[in-house]
Amino acid sequence: MSYDKDGFLLIDTLCALMIVSLASMLALSIVRLKRIDIHSEWNQKQEETARDLQKMYEALGLYDE
Repeated sequence: MSYDKDGFLLIDTLCALMIVSLASMLALSIVRLKRIDIHSEWNQKQEETARDLQKMYEALGLYDE
């Protein structure tokens, strides 16, 4: 690679690096959003399980508030 007199190769390289870094930031953001979605789904299932257990204990007369 050789730089031409105006430094266009350097500018092109910097632009390519910026595009790659933005793409990686976007990918990381998508991964974080997926994790948040998975965790919220997990929490919802835990709450449903807790409610179901409470109903079972109440039906058996074992639940005291």
